[in-house]
Amino acid sequence: MDSVAGNVMNIFGNWILIYGHLGFPELGLIGAGLSTMISRIVMAIVMVGIFFFSKKYREYKKGWSMGSVQYTDFKKITRSWYSFGTTNGYGNGCLLVFQV
Repeated sequence: MDSVAGNVMNIFGNWILIYGHLGFPELGLIGAGLSTMISRIVMAIVMVGIFFFSKKYREYKKGWSMGSVQYTDFKKITRSWYSFGTTNGYGNGCLLVFQV
């Protein structure tokens, strides 16, 4: 539901900022970028708020209050995701090269 509301906000923001409605100046492509950035930031804030203040996610919040993350655990997690990140980066790089 958060993403639907965020996309509606983005569309409305595009209408305002691209074409200069409701007293805002006409910004064109920069307005589209600003609208998208603002809507994504608001969506992230809403998702964090839902996570921390909703009773539905109370069980998941226990992990946040258990203490700090140990360096060895962080190292294991980082090492396990490194291969995924590099593979994803190479794949996106190839897509970029072949689209040009």
